[in-house]
Amino acid sequence: MPTALLVHGLSSSPGSLWRVRDWLAETGWEVASRALLGHAGRPEAERYTLADYADDLVAGASWDLVVGHSLGGSTATLAASREPAWTARLVVIDPAWHIPASELAGVRAGEEAELALTPADLDAEHPTWDERDREAKLEGIRTIAPGALGRTFDDNPEWDLRAAARALAIPTLLLTGDPSVFSLVAPDDARAVAAANPHVVYRPIAGTGHAPHRDAPEVVRDALLGWLG
Repeated sequence: MPTALLVHGLSSSPGSLWRVRDWLAETGWEVASRALLGHAGRPEAERYTLADYADDLVAGASWDLVVGHSLGGSTATLAASREPAWTARLVVIDPAWHIPASELAGVRAGEEAELALTPADLDAEHPTWDERDREAKLEGIRTIAPGALGRTFDDNPEWDLRAAARALAIPTLLLTGDPSVFSLVAPDDARAVAAANPHVVYRPIAGTGHAPHRDAPEVVRDALLGWLG
């Protein structure tokens, strides 16, 4: 039975990828999840550099597939570029590959604002989400270590994983939000990486934002399972 690891995003929880878990399990995969440093009740870490996150991911088993969303996709990219034997294939969903220094403060402010989200806020902002999506996000907010979010930005004043993405030596599927809606991946960066690296397939999901697997689950399911073959 092939094995897969799921890695969630910043201030989120392993449950946020419940759909991906179900899709893979239904097609014969053995699926595990990994909580990022300082998340899902894990204790405060000493540091939160992208390298620290990546080192934490590769400690332990190797996988046939890793799927990461947002920060999980960012750090899985770095981990897989450094340790090609860690996973045979990689799927990254709207990863933060590059945040220009001029935009870091704004991205941080947006992430910090999420810590105050209420169930009513999520209902209003994401009316199409499944209740399990909202529950998973709220769980992530409740269980993140107090300093993890802020220090993730403090410890990464230069946030650029484009070279790591170009260096990936395994089949990689890059799924992003629709640039006309919202995506953490600049389309020029995505196209440049895919052009430079024949292992990388780039597919933006029309009409979706930062969480395509929540906004258009059936489209993402078909893209993921179709790519896996």
